[in-house]
Amino acid sequence: MSARSLRWTSAVVVALLAGAGMFFATRTLSAGRSGPPPSVKFAFLARQTSNSCGLEPAALVKMPDRMRLQGSCCFPMNLAAYDVQVHGLRTYRRFAEIPGDPYDVPVSLAKRLLSYDRTVHLSRRQMGTYRQAMAMSHTKGPCCCPCWRWNAFRGLSKHLIADRGWRATEVARVIDLVEGCGGPAA
Repeated sequence: MSARSLRWTSAVVVALLAGAGMFFATRTLSAGRSGPPPSVKFAFLARQTSNSCGLEPAALVKMPDRMRLQGSCCFPMNLAAYDVQVHGLRTYRRFAEIPGDPYDVPVSLAKRLLSYDRTVHLSRRQMGTYRQAMAMSHTKGPCCCPCWRWNAFRGLSKHLIADRGWRATEVARVIDLVEGCGGPAA
């Protein structure tokens, strides 16, 4: 085990044993995009419950920006799928609006994506691109159910299409990578 892996593992174990729980471990694990090895972060995130299927956008807007939406919402996390997603999201790390981890989304980012959903308006042609992208995604939409993720990642999709000129195939790829419902890769 590398010194970096040991440092991250130790920080998580100490935080959990010391009773500092979610706050310390969340701050430690979210300190940067490079973070701990995926397997260590996976073990932590798989036990978190701040991300839930029933979390409505209105409730999310009331949450403090410093909070994080962690864990899966519908099914248990799957390590193989998580590794694929996190690795795939590295391609997009230069885009601040695309989360680097689908199971660890800052509330501040979720709020920004929700604002895109309200403020970004697509032209008829762009709406066609959006529909095509959603049809290509594994969930056939921005999420598997209408929850905070649905609205936030619809906002992200609208932003990527209208403001960045992305094509349907690229938007669909991102939607598949940020899917946080849990379960095996589709």
